[in-house]
Amino acid sequence: MSRTSSKGAAGESIAAAYLGSLGWTIIATNYVPETRRLGAGETDIIAISPDGILVFCEVKFHKHAGVFPPMTAAAVRRRVAGAHAFLAENPSLANMDCRFDVLFVLPDRTVGHVRSAFIGE
Repeated sequence: MSRTSSKGAAGESIAAAYLGSLGWTIIATNYVPETRRLGAGETDIIAISPDGILVFCEVKFHKHAGVFPPMTAAAVRRRVAGAHAFLAENPSLANMDCRFDVLFVLPDRTVGHVRSAFIGE
């Protein structure tokens, strides 16, 4: 495992623990669609929030607090395509309200949480 991927895995673990501490139910981590159709990318965490919303979470590890770079349009398209693929593979969840969140994990294990970080169609 590369240093970058080990940092990413550690960040995702911290983010999942953070969500769990808030009462979220983690239903998938590192989800990759069965087929990479429509340019779908990996989703770091898929969870159900305490208010019953299905949330697709992108986790970013950062060295410093402050202004974080926005996700590119291509990255957003891959996340949305991944969500569509997940819902197609899990039709029992397809009628739930959904949203996309971004979690930022800092080296001190602090987690920043941006709810409804972008809109998917």
